[in-house]
Amino acid sequence: MRAEHDHAPHVDPQFGFVTLEPTGQVVAGSVGTWTLTYTAGDIGIDEDGGLKIAFPFVSDWGIPQFANPAEPEYATVTTSAQASPVGSYDAHAHVRPFQRAIVVRVRDG
Repeated sequence: MRAEHDHAPHVDPQFGFVTLEPTGQVVAGSVGTWTLTYTAGDIGIDEDGGLKIAFPFVSDWGIPQFANPAEPEYATVTTSAQASPVGSYDAHAHVRPFQRAIVVRVRDG
C-alpha cells in the first residue's frame, strides 16, 4: 500500500501508467500548461477505445477546447503510435463529483 503523500506513479504492466508535468501545487485561479502522458501497457488500447480524464465539476477550470490553439483553454492530443487520437470535452462523461472529463478516443489504429 502506498502512503497518501507518495506521488510515484503506480505502474501496472497490463494497463500502463500516467505521468503529469509539471508536478507540485497549483494556485487557484492561476493559468498554466500541463502535460499528461499515458504510456499504454501490455494490452494497449483498441481502435475506438480510449481514455477519460475526469475532474471535479466544482472547480475554476475553464472548458477545454480542441479547435483553436490561439484561444484560451486549448488542449491537444498526440500519440507516438500508428493511430489518430481525437480529444473532446464532455461535461457529463463521468459520475459525481468527477462529472467533467476530457475524452480521448483512438481512431485508425
